[in-house]
Amino acid sequence: MYSPIHRWIAPFIGRGDLATATPRHFIALGLLGVIVAAFILLVIRPVFWAPSQPAAGIAPMPRRRVTVVYAVMALILGGSLLDAVRDSEHWPWSCYPMYSFMETGTTFDDYRLYGVPTQNPGTEISLFTDERYLQPFDQSRLAEILNYVKDDPRLHDGLVNCLTRYEALRHGGRHDGPELAKLRMYHVFWTLDPWGATIEKPDRKELVEEVALHEKS
Repeated sequence: MYSPIHRWIAPFIGRGDLATATPRHFIALGLLGVIVAAFILLVIRPVFWAPSQPAAGIAPMPRRRVTVVYAVMALILGGSLLDAVRDSEHWPWSCYPMYSFMETGTTFDDYRLYGVPTQNPGTEISLFTDERYLQPFDQSRLAEILNYVKDDPRLHDGLVNCLTRYEALRHGGRHDGPELAKLRMYHVFWTLDPWGATIEKPDRKELVEEVALHEKS
């Protein structure tokens, strides 16, 4: 049976079982309470409503304007903290979920692009080692895009576009990578290394799609 405090907190968290609530939720809820309390204290303090004493020649700020400023501050901070407590998104507020959870797995998988050099077709180079290869795409955005379109029927055309882009940038002197004959997209798998030493040495790769240079996109 929950205590009265737990029963009061539960509706704000939005969970039936408070055992699933993380310390982050309670911290955020505590901060929300502090903001609300501070706002109330500011409003009820006599000095808040007393005439201000500005420097000579400067008009005092109207109390209504001061109230609006404090109210806006409370709305912005309070809304953000309430979303943090509830793990919800209500624009323009957010719970900022990125990196807010702990990774406990020991493996990782992703989608990567590899090029096959024209002069050495028995080898491959990772196109994630140099962001100049596929500008304006950087590594994080490109990985996200590949994961999103991996089952899309337009994937083939998109990879042809990437290969064409790579060669156009190479001819324009934007990077010094080798000439490529083919581009391959792999589903790659790693056993996590705490120092990141295996980032370009996955445990295994599964071919998803291959395109050649002169195909039409």
